[in-house]
Amino acid sequence: MEKVVVSLHYRLWTKCPKCNEDFDLVDQDDDCVVSEAIFTNKWSDLEGYEIYCPKCEHEFQIKEIEY
Repeated sequence: MEKVVVSLHYRLWTKCPKCNEDFDLVDQDDDCVVSEAIFTNKWSDLEGYEIYCPKCEHEFQIKEIEY
């Protein structure tokens, strides 16, 4: 039987509540806090996690992550 390579595409689309810019939160995840919570099924650990908009630099928090 043949084996194939499977490709995972991981994105967390976020909308800034101030300027309405859409951006990918994964681009800000240099310390892997977000990725670790997602891939260990601890999504609720991200509630209240502070993020910022790369366009207007507005800071805000994650309320919840839905899929």
